[in-house]
Amino acid sequence: MAATYILAGLKFETAVIAQIIRRDVMQESVTYQAILREGVEQGLERGREAERQEIALNLLREGMTIDLISRTTGLPLQAIQHRQQQIS
Repeated sequence: MAATYILAGLKFETAVIAQIIRRDVMQESVTYQAILREGVEQGLERGREAERQEIALNLLREGMTIDLISRTTGLPLQAIQHRQQQIS
């Protein structure tokens, strides 16, 4: 069923597909659940990365060394140096 939905997306608009395949059936699909979980994980990782970037920026503004910021946040030195250039 999930494959049908995915392949239908290549040819039909979402509204048409929704009429053909019931949403609740899709949500019960193992494939749908796997795709949903993957999307959630990607979103969480992007959020964590944005938070690390924000923390690094704040620590730079407070005068902390690039090396210590890298060790604290886990960000690569180059990323922190790039941030430092942005605020200079």
